[in-house]
Amino acid sequence: MKQCPTCRTPYYDDSLNFCMKDRTPLLSGPPSGFDTQPSTLKLPAQSTSNDSSRIRILLNLEIESNLLALAKYQTQAIDRGKSFKGPIGHALVLDGFRYNDLPKLKRDAWSALMPSLSTSDLTAEELRQVHAFYGQLDELDAIKGRTSATTRKMDNEREMEKLVTTLIQTGNRLAS
Repeated sequence: MKQCPTCRTPYYDDSLNFCMKDRTPLLSGPPSGFDTQPSTLKLPAQSTSNDSSRIRILLNLEIESNLLALAKYQTQAIDRGKSFKGPIGHALVLDGFRYNDLPKLKRDAWSALMPSLSTSDLTAEELRQVHAFYGQLDELDAIKGRTSATTRKMDNEREMEKLVTTLIQTGNRLAS
């Protein structure tokens, strides 16, 4: 084996005398102090405690984002009827739930982290609460899907109003 002392390119053809890259005369064998074996990069072992706390952080951020979007949605509906008192004002609030678009609620972290939840630092009660939160988001989407602008029954809107209020009042149980 021959090796270029400049660029350290190995050549296994002993008939070559010059480096094909930089035309430096080749030396037989590796230069002194040169390791012929490629180095292996050793990464530090990741602790599971970091991963488990990351799960809490990611879910916490996604839940907070959803609660902020729902609070804005609720405020828009309430603003629709705030200039009227009594049943007319409340009917306009319910109209706001019907006519305003439901925000795109995020479920990416929840879906992606579902397989890792058993190794997270979340307690069984926190897992139950997070699962219930995302179940309520699914229920809200289903109610909005049944709501039509032409239907004058306010049952779906009342249900939406109650569910959005419950979600916002309950808040994020992971925030501490």
